[in-house]
Amino acid sequence: MSALVDPLEHAWRIVYGHLAPMILHETNNVLTVMAGLRQMMRTSQLLPERMGAMIDDQLQRVDLIMSCIRALSADEIDQERLTPVQMVHRLEKLVQLASKSRKVLLIVSADEAPILNGVSTEFMALSMLCFLLPMIPPRGKPAQVQMGIEIQCEADQQRWAASVNPALHDLLGDPDVGFARTLVRAAGGQSTIEGAQGGRMILRAVISNSSLSAVDTPRTDA
Repeated sequence: MSALVDPLEHAWRIVYGHLAPMILHETNNVLTVMAGLRQMMRTSQLLPERMGAMIDDQLQRVDLIMSCIRALSADEIDQERLTPVQMVHRLEKLVQLASKSRKVLLIVSADEAPILNGVSTEFMALSMLCFLLPMIPPRGKPAQVQMGIEIQCEADQQRWAASVNPALHDLLGDPDVGFARTLVRAAGGQSTIEGAQGGRMILRAVISNSSLSAVDTPRTDA
């Protein structure tokens, strides 16, 4: 990673890289519908009633993807005063979109309180995605995989966990997974990875509440 790129910037590049096939797939669907509409207009054909619904459906899919991504930014988290339950459901929605038709079962769990700190939560949420997204089975090669996301809040700390079972390849040797732990450290937290390839692997992260207000990593242009 270049010294000119801060950890959050690099994390977003990783996440967008894993989400790119899904984004391109849904964008291509929109363009396909638009091309069909344009062809009908050129030949003065009557537009079928379902054409409008098809366009609306595809636009809603793309908007959902982008809104899920934006929802992980620190500004959005702070502005909406998110609880762990709300945060874990946003992560759930994004992983579900990324793993569509891949036979992935996602289980989530979170405490009701407190209100999350935007900056540290962005670090932790992206670390969970850097751990989970590389484990989604490739398109055309579905495999039954169970993933989990959990947030627990105590008086003096927050505990996050992401798990995958079975791990389809060596997570410990995956650079994106390794960077997930870098993000946790950048947020002032600590992390461990437990398990082995072919079985259940889990990333556990903890950050003390005293660290939350201290996290202030400036953004840089990519």
